[in-house]
Amino acid sequence: MEPVSFAFGTIGVADVCLTYGRELVAKYQIYKEADTAIGEAILRAQHHWTMLEMELKILRNLSHVLEESHQLHLATLFQTLQVKLQKALVTIDSVIGAKEEDPKRVSFRSLLRKRGDVKAMRLATGVKKSLDAMLLELAEWHRMLDPSWFLLALVQNPAVDSELTDQIASTNKSVSTLKSLRSAINRSAQPGAKKTSMFIPEASVLERKPILYFSGETGREYRTGKTVLVDNVIPHPAAHVKVLDKNVRDLARILSVVEPLKFGILACTGAIRVRDSARNILRFQLVFRVPDNFHTPRSLRELLVTGVSAPLEERFRLAAQLARSVLFIHTADFVHKNVRPETIIVLKNDSSVIGMPFLMGFENFRPVEGNTFLAGDSEWQKDLYRHPARQGTCLTESYNMQHDIYSLGVCLLELGLWESFVLPNSITAGRFDPAPNLNISKHLRLGRPWDKANKIKEELVYMARTRLPSKMGSRYTQIVLMCLGCLDAGDNGFGHESEFLDNDGILVGVRYIEKILEKVDEIVV
Repeated sequence: MEPVSFAFGTIGVADVCLTYGRELVAKYQIYKEADTAIGEAILRAQHHWTMLEMELKILRNLSHVLEESHQLHLATLFQTLQVKLQKALVTIDSVIGAKEEDPKRVSFRSLLRKRGDVKAMRLATGVKKSLDAMLLELAEWHRMLDPSWFLLALVQNPAVDSELTDQIASTNKSVSTLKSLRSAINRSAQPGAKKTSMFIPEASVLERKPILYFSGETGREYRTGKTVLVDNVIPHPAAHVKVLDKNVRDLARILSVVEPLKFGILACTGAIRVRDSARNILRFQLVFRVPDNFHTPRSLRELLVTGVSAPLEERFRLAAQLARSVLFIHTADFVHKNVRPETIIVLKNDSSVIGMPFLMGFENFRPVEGNTFLAGDSEWQKDLYRHPARQGTCLTESYNMQHDIYSLGVCLLELGLWESFVLPNSITAGRFDPAPNLNISKHLRLGRPWDKANKIKEELVYMARTRLPSKMGSRYTQIVLMCLGCLDAGDNGFGHESEFLDNDGILVGVRYIEKILEKVDEIVV
């Protein structure tokens, strides 16, 4: 099918959703005078629909510039929304009692006259329940849309920017965030573009304290007194400091516009150049603000090592949020290169036992199109989370998003078992040993790095197949295996690597949403 045909299909479903949504909101308006609670719920529904309507119109208008995979995925999402709206319309029609009546001509007063006070009020109570259910459905669908929506940040077509007008952005947070994200990415990619500095003095962060197993620290922002997290970026020996300086500035700017609770990434407030006495740059630091009502930062490694009790539903929630953060790093046009429990910070809040994870540890990041050094390290506890082609000191492949997906798979395996694969050595500080549950000691003694790396991967796959189903179920197990096999040759369920050689990374993003992200979200405890 030609791209134009895909676009027409997407437009058609979007138009149906727009029609149903407007009709539904109009019919709910009948009950706005029933009581205060219903009136307030109707206002919330109207506001939520208005926000969704803006985004639907933008996606509809951009269908012709999107890749086929993106169009098809959006069409599927729109069909899901269509079903939800149809279901809500059937419910409200049964309450009003006359599907053919024009909602503009029906009022709550007319229902009172037609059905009597008691029956009309009883029906109003039913409407309130259906309205609350619809609000939950719309919120859940909006959450499903977010990953595909923010993939627009990678679409290299000026038509996207034309749709994201200042007027719409001023009233819609999702549009505003996407507009800011595209602006930050575009400025980073344009050598001559005017760029505001993201660098702040080292003294901007006070009262620094280490976080166990995390290379960064916590502190207090001098200007506001708010809690911040500081992430270290240490230059690679072969790196040009000026290039890294630019990359750090660009990353800080891009991460300054993220929505933390939606992206699973904290908002960056600035970057710091740490210098020695001769004013040479030793390292860079990224400063991230902790959101309101969150506290007590701990690394996921600490939670795993100490064996903190983790309810099953919390582990699923951690997995889903972590999967989202990996996608949004890709959406920001970067690869992380360092996804492991030490770089995942969990912040506590009042709504969960464990807390919410945020991806940190940007010490090895680089832009997707940036230079890559085919050089690594020999630290087994870091190699454990790397694809075999990215282990050791002599690497065989340039880094791409699929390597981050593999790292995610190892983390999801560990998270699902809720057992740390890495334990601190009881005698030597800074040294780490494989946990007894990780049967890789014999593999670590192998001479050839490639043999060692592949044997360790085989052990991880074996653990997922044999131990994970009884802990997390078959669907979660399949997700982990999909991540671990995302670069395998043959039928790995994710697609051949050659399929993802698109210029803007949209295809791999869509496939990731469909094969990993949505599957995690579908698991209900």
